[in-house]
Amino acid sequence: MKKHLWLIVGGALTLAALVGVWGLGFGLGAQLGLNEPNFRLELFKILWQFLLLVVLGGALGLFFKTQEGEAAERRQTEDRQREEEAARRRRAEDRAREVRATRRDSLLRTRADLVRAYNQAKAIRRLLRSTLHSANGQVVVRRDEYNSLMCRLIEAQLEFEYYGELVKSDRLLFSAPEDLKTEIKSVGDYLNNVVSEFEKAWELFAEDEKAPLEKFTRLKEFVQPFEERSPFETKFKKPFHEALRLLESTANDLP
Repeated sequence: MKKHLWLIVGGALTLAALVGVWGLGFGLGAQLGLNEPNFRLELFKILWQFLLLVVLGGALGLFFKTQEGEAAERRQTEDRQREEEAARRRRAEDRAREVRATRRDSLLRTRADLVRAYNQAKAIRRLLRSTLHSANGQVVVRRDEYNSLMCRLIEAQLEFEYYGELVKSDRLLFSAPEDLKTEIKSVGDYLNNVVSEFEKAWELFAEDEKAPLEKFTRLKEFVQPFEERSPFETKFKKPFHEALRLLESTANDLP
């Protein structure tokens, strides 16, 4: 638009200058009695040279100057657009790094919480085993010690239950969520079976402060010494370590 405007202005100025000089020449020629053909021819030559050297030269100079200005403006616009695009890419990369860092922290926090709950359950298992007593030739469970330790085991069981639900609902955080959920749920279900027996323990103790361990099917299996292929290994220990492996693999695979 600017280029066309300068062409129009330049043409108008050229035409105005030509008409003005031509009129001035003829006016002077009329005053001086110089309207002969030779004079008009010379006057035309002078006007043509003036047109070429001054008016058209100035118009062309103005045109090229305008072109240079527009080119510089386009370069500035392109440079600004490149800078804005680079800034957008940097912001996107920064956001992606923040998301990855947040996700890695969440995975590591999940791992730490599960390890804490697992170790708590193992510690309670050992304490329960140590509180068993022998009476009249049989192993018995004392109500007060049993109640106290089982309340603590419930906390560990709820921790696994919570993360089992979290894995199921947050598929953006956890890769292979179904596999991870299965392993965590196995641990939580195993502990839940022990806890469910505790919820009905009043029937086992009746009015006594102690009861035979044989009545506590889940507790007996939970506190017995480790055996391969036992429910403690297949439903508690192995699934837990597999869950840790999946969490660590997800955290390590983050770019």
